[in-house]
Amino acid sequence: MKNKKITIIAANDYYFGIPIINRLCQNFKTNIQSVILIDGFFSFKKIIFLIFMFNPFFILKKVIQSFKSKKNLSNIINNKKINFFITKNINSSESIHFLKNQKSSTVIILSCPQILSKRVLKMKKFFFNYHCSDLPKNRGLFPIFNTFLDYKGTKLFCCLHKLNEKIDDGKIVIFKVLKNKRFDLGQMYDEAFNQFEIVFKNLVSKKFSKRKNDRKLRTYNSYPKIKDYIKYYKIILFS
Repeated sequence: MKNKKITIIAANDYYFGIPIINRLCQNFKTNIQSVILIDGFFSFKKIIFLIFMFNPFFILKKVIQSFKSKKNLSNIINNKKINFFITKNINSSESIHFLKNQKSSTVIILSCPQILSKRVLKMKKFFFNYHCSDLPKNRGLFPIFNTFLDYKGTKLFCCLHKLNEKIDDGKIVIFKVLKNKRFDLGQMYDEAFNQFEIVFKNLVSKKFSKRKNDRKLRTYNSYPKIKDYIKYYKIILFS
């Protein structure tokens, strides 16, 4: 895969994803051909759930950092060395047309609020998804939050798996475990996005660390429930 062109799909998220996109576009210019950004990542529902997860100082820091991220991204887009496409629907005809016209052989999803359709997945490209949980456990939404609940903030998992029509189901090609005496949730999110740059480099360099994604052991999560938040605050206050 070395020197082959890659397309990255990411949420148009200036708090976590865009800072990493900025760095990747600077450090891997020869590998990245295009970036697709998807609007609408932060729905009102998702924002409410996130408010209960992060402390106000962490949220304020991210808001301040976002202004710098917007400026840096604008400079990269205007440079025109990498093709950028912004959409509200990754499965729209316009999005599919853009993706088909890219010469990239590989597509990597950093964060995507939408499920790719069969029409997209049938393209003659290699599709990979970045997911931060102990796969096959904690498939679905909020994998970092649920990993925090499972390991009380002592472990962070970073996986890159092949994409198929099932959610977080494909073969794992890169698997990383980071251990710490205690991550807080904000640190876990920051580190997870920072690790994407390393995972990206490993994929380009063909440094694989494969792991079985056994469907029999899978668990799946949606939005957190009240009992999940109770467990979360107990860990923070008493562990």
